[in-house]
Amino acid sequence: MELKIALYGEDFALFGQKKPSAFFHFGAAVENSIKDKKILVHHQPNFTFNEECLQIGVSVWIKLVKIRILMTVKTKKIII
Repeated sequence: MELKIALYGEDFALFGQKKPSAFFHFGAAVENSIKDKKILVHHQPNFTFNEECLQIGVSVWIKLVKIRILMTVKTKKIII
């Protein structure tokens, strides 16, 4: 599936002005919606997503927390 470049508006950007931040997307489209090219966005009432992506998202956050803990232990400084 070819993805188009898009700009997003998101309140999260306000947090990024105060602290180093990152914003990332996980592909969560249901397989049939990809084939039919009828991908629904999260504000639509009939939105659904592939719950298997949750496992990927959680593993990314766990790795980020582990990295932050290691950085804190090595530097002996609490890094926020």
